[in-house]
Amino acid sequence: MNVLYQIVEFSACFIEGMIGVLVNVKVLGDTKIKWKESIAAVTLTSLVVFLINQMELFSLAATLVSILGIVINSCIIYKTKVMDSVVLSVGYFLLVYILDFLTVSVAGIVIQNEKFAADVADAFSLERLLYVVFAKGVLFLTYFFFLRKYLPKKKPRVWTILAGIVLCAGIVFYLAATTFEQIHINTVLLWFLLLLFVLLTVYTMNQYTVFLQEKYQLMLAKEKNSLTAEKYETVLAEYRKNQIFYHDIRNQYLVLENYLNNAEYEKAGKYMKELQGSDRGEPVRKQTGIDSLDILIAYKQAEAKENRIPIQIDAEPVSLQLTEQEAISLLGNALDNAMEACMELAAEDRWIQLTIRNVNDITFFQIRNPYREEPRTKSGRFLTGKKEKGLHGLGMESMKLIVNKYQGDMEVNYAEGVFAVSISFFH
Repeated sequence: MNVLYQIVEFSACFIEGMIGVLVNVKVLGDTKIKWKESIAAVTLTSLVVFLINQMELFSLAATLVSILGIVINSCIIYKTKVMDSVVLSVGYFLLVYILDFLTVSVAGIVIQNEKFAADVADAFSLERLLYVVFAKGVLFLTYFFFLRKYLPKKKPRVWTILAGIVLCAGIVFYLAATTFEQIHINTVLLWFLLLLFVLLTVYTMNQYTVFLQEKYQLMLAKEKNSLTAEKYETVLAEYRKNQIFYHDIRNQYLVLENYLNNAEYEKAGKYMKELQGSDRGEPVRKQTGIDSLDILIAYKQAEAKENRIPIQIDAEPVSLQLTEQEAISLLGNALDNAMEACMELAAEDRWIQLTIRNVNDITFFQIRNPYREEPRTKSGRFLTGKKEKGLHGLGMESMKLIVNKYQGDMEVNYAEGVFAVSISFFH
């Protein structure tokens, strides 16, 4: 029995410490969990706390060692800031105490023992063993089903949280003293309300941070669209000049024909040199029936050719409600993403397929390309693999912004090395 108790007591310390580190990583860290290092560090801290608990349960010394252990582990292994980690760890252990004393109060009511808290804290008994198992089980379930999902996903405002912790700590201290003296139904209710308040606060903070992140992403997506449109405006202007040139080429031929008919060969030669010097390139081929899209496709074809990326286009005349800027932002972002993915592959593995068609009352776009690594996502968003974050990785968000504006549909699929974006607009 004594050996079983020691195992359970040590396991309880380990669970507390490990969840504390996971909470720090989730809120403050920006890396994957380093399980080996974390387990080794938490095991060492748990051993010290376990020895302290042999003398007294709910002791201040054990709490301070636990907090210090979590802070040191988080700062060394995950490079978190000391003050942030301290505040978060203190808040975490307040939650641990709330769950512990709520468990004690419920157990005292169930077995009808008003002094159950004092008995659990003073004696190595079966009651204490059952309490430890139940209390840490409640802590694990609270983390697994609530904290892991709703903890804020960005750095908290430390001083605001610290003020809340100080207030909450006073309430916990008062309720703990009351629980040690006597357990009754009002005590259980107060502990439950305090737990509910803490969990609602965590949930509210999480929703607020998610709102701020979405607002920031929306702002960046709009900026990305604006920059993409601005980038291609000069391209469109230049290609339109080319179109005017080719529209006027018939008149140029009449001038040349006149020189040749009058045997003015020197003038004809000079005029030919002037025309060659204009270096207008190839005329834009009509594919979609929308000038801006046709020009953009021609430009991206030339860019793809320079980068040794074969691009296959299956397009037909379509109609869209989008503005010219929105149209070039949508298709420009899609093709830019496809070309960036191709540039990570060997030349022989690169290719892009672009389809633009009318299907019944639907205008359908699809861009397919190979990829080197499976895309990473977070909260439904695609993450960039580039070191320079900036506006990178926002192409998909920018496209969604335009599609949603016109109640369109956008699907993203990636499997067997092929990434496909399908966009539909309904007439």
